[in-house]
Amino acid sequence: MINPTRTLSNGMEIPCIGMGTFGSDRFSPDQVSKAVEGAIDQAINIGRKGSDIIVAGVYGDNTTVNMGLVQDKELNLTGTLMYTKENWLDAIRFVSEKKILLEPLMSAYFPLAELAEAFQYIEDNKDIAIKVLIKS
Repeated sequence: MINPTRTLSNGMEIPCIGMGTFGSDRFSPDQVSKAVEGAIDQAINIGRKGSDIIVAGVYGDNTTVNMGLVQDKELNLTGTLMYTKENWLDAIRFVSEKKILLEPLMSAYFPLAELAEAFQYIEDNKDIAIKVLIKS
């Protein structure tokens, strides 16, 4: 299975799971569908027993899920289309408690005075730029 991936600034490679929500300018619908399936498979494979896996997004195709492994590991697989206020509050708490580390997702930082350079960086680094931050 071919899965489009992104390499984080720390060298970790992750599947492109968000790209297929509303389409993509660089990958075919089939590639995006495979990336979604790969991301769900990876979450199921690495999830610890009793883990919660939340699948957010809109998918055009059916994906195959290893329900045997979901059952064996007693995973909670939940689909969602939208986020609630509680989701955002949980996310803020997880970040503040350092349960979720955001630094590996940051590709580059630019001062506000270099805004044009930041956009050029994004354009020149489409394959690796995930989050480019502008500091005021």
